[in-house]
This record gives sequence, C-alpha cells and structure tokens, in this order.
Amino acid sequence: MYQIDNSTAAATQPASTGAGTPGFFTDGSPTGGVPATIVPAEWLNAVQQELINIVEAAGLTPTKNLFNQLGLAIQSGQMNYAADTGTANAYAVALTPAPTALVDGMSLWFKAKTANTGASTLNLNGLGAKPIVGAAHVALQGAEIIANGRVEVIWNATISSWVLAEQTGGALQVPAGSQSNQAVNLGQFTGSNTSGTGMGPGYCKLPNGQILQWGIVSVTTSTATSPGYYGSTAVTFPIAFPNSIQAIVAVPQDAVGAVPYGSSWSSQTKTGFTQFMHSATVGQAWNLSWFAVGN
Repeated sequence: MYQIDNSTAAATQPASTGAGTPGFFTDGSPTGGVPATIVPAEWLNAVQQELINIVEAAGLTPTKNLFNQLGLAIQSGQMNYAADTGTANAYAVALTPAPTALVDGMSLWFKAKTANTGASTLNLNGLGAKPIVGAAHVALQGAEIIANGRVEVIWNATISSWVLAEQTGGALQVPAGSQSNQAVNLGQFTGSNTSGTGMGPGYCKLPNGQILQWGIVSVTTSTATSPGYYGSTAVTFPIAFPNSIQAIVAVPQDAVGAVPYGSSWSSQTKTGFTQFMHSATVGQAWNLSWFAVGN
C-alpha cells in the first residue's frame, strides 16, 4: 500500500470542498444524454487517505511493493488495543484513531499497567472515567486485573459501564449459577450460605438447594441395657432444613480403652435429632462427629 508518488502528484493534500448530495458512479448513457461520472482528485485522495490511515494506525509503514498491508492492519487488531497509562483502579487508554464518543457495544483490549485492588474505572481517550464491572454487572472486588495482563472490555450504554469480558491472569467474575451446566461463583459457597470452621458446628448451602451440616456431639453412657450401657444427647442443627433430611451419619471420635457397641440416632426433625451411644462401660464419655444432608 502506498500513496501516489508520480511527478504530477501534489506535495500536500488539497483542501476538501463542501459536501454535496451523496451519489454513485455511472458510466453514463450517450443515447440518453447522461454524462459519465467524473472522478475528481478530491475523491481519490479521500479513498487513499482512508486506507493509508488504517495501515499507519496499525503501526505499519506503507510500502509500495506490498499489497496486503490493509489486511495485515485489520488482522493485527492494533486499532482496538493500547497500553494503559493510568493508575491502579483508575485505568486510562488512548486508541488511535481516537474515538469521539462511547458507542454501545464497542470493545477494546488494553494492557494493564497495574493490578486492581477493588472497584475500578476506565477512561478512554479522555471521554471520562467510567466504571468497570464484571460479567455479573457488579463492581470489581480486586485481583480481576493483574499487572501486564491483557484485558477486554465492552461498553454497555444501558448501565453506563465497561463490562469486563475477558482478562489474562486475573480472577473471573461470573453471575450466580442456577442451572446444571452453569458456573457458580464463590459467593454461593460463602457468606450467608456457609457457617462454621474446623469440626463445626457448621453448614454449607449448595447452589442446587442441598444443605450439608456437621458438628460434634458428646454422649455419656449412663443407662443399663443388654448388653452394656447407653446414653443419649439431643443435637440441634446449626440451621433448620427447609424441606427434609436425607441422611445422618455419626462416627465416634475417641474413647481410649473403651469398647463401643455402636451408635444410632432417632427422633430426627428438620431442626435436629437424638444421638445414642452404646458401650460396655458405664459413665463413658464419647465424642461423635456427625454429618447430615438434606434440603
């Protein structure tokens, strides 16, 4: 791709005339008295410069004996890519050519100079700092963008925000999944959906409606039976199961030197159950880890 360079070419581009009525080329019709379209230098210069500007905006040098530079320029994607010059959480990008307005659906890539630590904005060519939100359309929390990572954003005019569509190396924000083949986010397993650490008591609500609960119960054998002795303790779940209990399991943790006959439970409700322990020894204290599943 190269500009016209023969001996009759002008050294500078002539000034454009005022715009007329848009039209189309015609070969004319001698019999119909329709003249053929005259192609002026002004129109040829306009087409030439449109093409040259695309090649140069992609960082290429127009070369006379290369005939694929327009394709290479489009292929490079450089007109929608730039390096960030802002600060952490306040990104700034300047594209060439410079857009004059934010248009719904426009997208761009940028190389982030710094990682984000929380809610962030992007200022494109001085058009104003606008929020960057994730795929769930909520503010970034931190670590979604990393230093030197490549970031793709799409302008959503409805929410007046840049939506983070893709990024390299950073954490991905996703909406809460509700169907079997959808991704789930960490918030569906944390916050109000979970409670408890270590051996419990605690619970975890799964996205499909299942609830897992666990804890430790102490039972001391005190009542004679045949054989041995038994004791019982009421257990209250950390939260009530809304619908039903599907399974309860309890396993003795420790009792040095004691001989267990077995454990069992009964009287289960949505809010708890009664744990029994059978042993050969009266007054033997047992700690049992229990686990319940329901919905």
